[in-house]
Amino acid sequence: MKACPISCLVVISILLPLLAACQSAEGLYSLGGRKKPVPPCPSVKFPKDLDKITVFKTGSGQDITDIIYEAELTASTGECEYFRNDNVYTSVVLTLQVDMEVTTGPAANTRRAKLNYFVAIPDFFPEGWHLQPTESVNGYKSAKVVVTLPPKGKTIGLVDEPIYIRIPLSGQHSGPQTIVLMGFVLSNDQLQFNQQRGTGIRLGG
Repeated sequence: MKACPISCLVVISILLPLLAACQSAEGLYSLGGRKKPVPPCPSVKFPKDLDKITVFKTGSGQDITDIIYEAELTASTGECEYFRNDNVYTSVVLTLQVDMEVTTGPAANTRRAKLNYFVAIPDFFPEGWHLQPTESVNGYKSAKVVVTLPPKGKTIGLVDEPIYIRIPLSGQHSGPQTIVLMGFVLSNDQLQFNQQRGTGIRLGG
């Protein structure tokens, strides 16, 4: 599998190196030497109807025999590190990886599939998660993954490369209250198909 790692969100603008776990020294001790509790990491969720994608053969219907492949986000794993200035948390950096499963359908005529998924922070990008913006916007970024499909009827699991996200914090945006969304970038037809089938809600991790 070739994976194109996602860049940091536009709200960050830079790619950070791999970071340590949430319990970092930066967030663990205050200037006076007394322990300061580290806040929990932001929540990562897979929004309803955006955690699965079904790709049909061009010009066909939506029967099971017309499916080229299906993919589903199954989990997210990672860690976070808080940074502060004068004993006030100013940002939190997430290191995330997404797990997914890909199943080859009866109509597959290729061994390669291109999957496009997104990371969005509703506090900065409040709507349109399933659509790819025509230009860069704060709080949203998409990534493309090229997958080698298994034989027809078979399923493979894969983990994409890490995603690094710095989220600025303020009185209005605290770390534990921040929600990060991950899902597939879908066409309107693909979204409607999921809504009619009812994929439900799952949480990352």
